[in-house]
Amino acid sequence: MKCPLLGTMGTGDKINPEWADCLREKCAWWSASLKSCAVLKAAVELASLVAIGNEIAQKMPSERHFGR
Repeated sequence: MKCPLLGTMGTGDKINPEWADCLREKCAWWSASLKSCAVLKAAVELASLVAIGNEIAQKMPSERHFGR
């Protein structure tokens, strides 16, 4: 697995295309209970919540302009 956090270190605003390998258990972001990167897990969960919010917004025609 390539680490996006390590890929952005020391490169300013540019993303380094050669990301560093995941350090797994040696990394502060590693979740032992999930056996995965906590940052990636949080991103997946956030994307799921955004999708649910979009579904709710689509069911509320009078609110479609909100946040757009």
